[in-house]
Amino acid sequence: MISSDKIKKIYFIFRQLIYKILMKILKLTTLLIIVISVFSCSKYEEGPKFTLVGKTTRLCQKWRPIQYVDGNSGEIFDIDSDGSFIEFLKDGSLQFKDVENFSQAGIDVAGGQWDFSEDKTQVTFNYIVSSVSLDVTQTCTITKLKINSLALVLNSNWVGYNSGDKIYYEYY
Repeated sequence: MISSDKIKKIYFIFRQLIYKILMKILKLTTLLIIVISVFSCSKYEEGPKFTLVGKTTRLCQKWRPIQYVDGNSGEIFDIDSDGSFIEFLKDGSLQFKDVENFSQAGIDVAGGQWDFSEDKTQVTFNYIVSSVSLDVTQTCTITKLKINSLALVLNSNWVGYNSGDKIYYEYY
């Protein structure tokens, strides 16, 4: 038969073990709640809510414009696939092609630079075409930055669009 001292000792060890397990579960639950809270707050109105891919990695690719929303009327217009694109590169450079507006001036592709705002909610880009004295700087508010889709709201007028217009892009 087991003595009462042994039973007390076993009970004490069992109680300590249960306490340690419960504390670990509590710590993990607290950590999980904190992680979910931090990552569920998206910087961008249209997402993503959660991603493991960095903002620069998501932005730095070739984008084809697919539609725009008129900032005044809210009317949605599809953009034909004519070969136009904007490509953000990781070194801070960009390539921009606007077939409709550039072809009239004999321009194929314009090169330039881009940069995020400090909080990465805006992107500013500049491109120069010296042959026609074109030097354009545009700042856009990012409302969507997913690996395969991008939405930019123009902060000023730009090549056929007005301030407040939203342009949607898809991965090219």
